[in-house]
Amino acid sequence: MRWDTIVRSGSAVVGATIADYERARASWSHARAELDGLPGGCLGIAYEAAGRHAAGDRADAVAVGRAGEVTEGSYNDLRWTTGRLGAQIPAGTGERHG
Repeated sequence: MRWDTIVRSGSAVVGATIADYERARASWSHARAELDGLPGGCLGIAYEAAGRHAAGDRADAVAVGRAGEVTEGSYNDLRWTTGRLGAQIPAGTGERHG
């Protein structure tokens, strides 16, 4: 499948420019502080992406969807689906997937 090239006018390019790079700069320590983490200081990307939202106030918020389509899924739906997928991948305690 070929995609059409997006051509932007001068005003769109200016609007997309970051004005304050120092303020916008990400740091790993700041990003890490935003994550919940797992016991023992480990990180689980599936949990960080879906589980922590499903366990909180955003459980029924739309987590995934496609523009122009009716299908949507909440964080709770996403947690349930990723849990089913993870259960199908054989691994022992402490082993990693990926």
